[in-house]
Amino acid sequence: MKKHELFQFLMQGSKSEVREYLLQYEVDLSKSEIKKLRTVFAEANPTWLLMGVPDSVLKSAELVVGSEKYEKLMGRLK
Repeated sequence: MKKHELFQFLMQGSKSEVREYLLQYEVDLSKSEIKKLRTVFAEANPTWLLMGVPDSVLKSAELVVGSEKYEKLMGRLK
């Protein structure tokens, strides 16, 4: 799954499906963490594809899931 497809799936897939998919890659997010991440990423902007995701958004995502899960998730999104 490409980065933009994974992001879209994270945002729109059922929390159960997203959780099961990420577990295959040892990213163990709870349904509540997925919900909170969706809130953090809700303001996604197409310019992020060119300029990168703002540091404040990335920091918010890390605060939601913790450093270890954040690193694993970001590794999957790269």
